[in-house]
This record gives sequence, structure tokens and C-alpha cells, in this order.
Amino acid sequence: MNFLDNIFAKIEEKGALFSLIFLGSLIFHFFFPWWICALVAFLAAFWQAKSGKQAFAVGGAAIGLLWSFAASFWHFASGGILSDKVAAMLQLPNGGALNAVLLVIAGLVGGNAALSGYLVRGLFRK
Repeated sequence: MNFLDNIFAKIEEKGALFSLIFLGSLIFHFFFPWWICALVAFLAAFWQAKSGKQAFAVGGAAIGLLWSFAASFWHFASGGILSDKVAAMLQLPNGGALNAVLLVIAGLVGGNAALSGYLVRGLFRK
């Protein structure tokens, strides 16, 4: 039982940062350009991240998941036409491959922004 309690405690600890980045980016995406998610991840990690590893993992997962949901929504809303045409322009086989590439890029953007926020906070603590 101690093992499960430890896992749930870690999820609860990281869940606040994940929720803050995911929901903040979702809300701000309605009003600002795509790069606002990096600023949200930076500020959230600056405020709440406990380690660099946590900041990168949670920031990457939150932004990657958000952009993946958005790409999947537009893929299915257009019947796959839009994402397939964009995939063809990028010489990818189909819209699913485009979504996978987008997930990696978004994860790197979110992870690096959150890691930067955590590291900048370290500059002010010394």
C-alpha cells in the first residue's frame, strides 16, 4: 500500500503544475499567438516547479498534450483534409504523422520553457 500512496502523492504533487500549465495555455491560446504556451510554462515552472527534471517533464507533457488535442480536433473536424494537405506540404505520409511531429515539437517547446523558468528562479535564490 505504501508504493501506491507514493505514486498518488507524486501525481498529486505534479498535477498542480500540469493543470496550471495546461489550463493556462488553453485559456490564453484563445487570445494570444501560439507561443503564449511557452510563457505560461515558464511562469508556472518559475513559481511551482520542484526540480529541473519535473519542470521539463511536466511542461513538455502539458503543452504536448494540449497541442495534440488541438491538432486531433482540427484533423477530425475537417475530415482529415486539412492535416493531410499540411502533411503533404511537409512531405509527411499523412495527418497522423503530422500530429506525431507536432507532439514532439510542442513537448520540446513546453519542456524547455518550463526548464528555463525553473533555472531562472534559481538565479534569484542565490
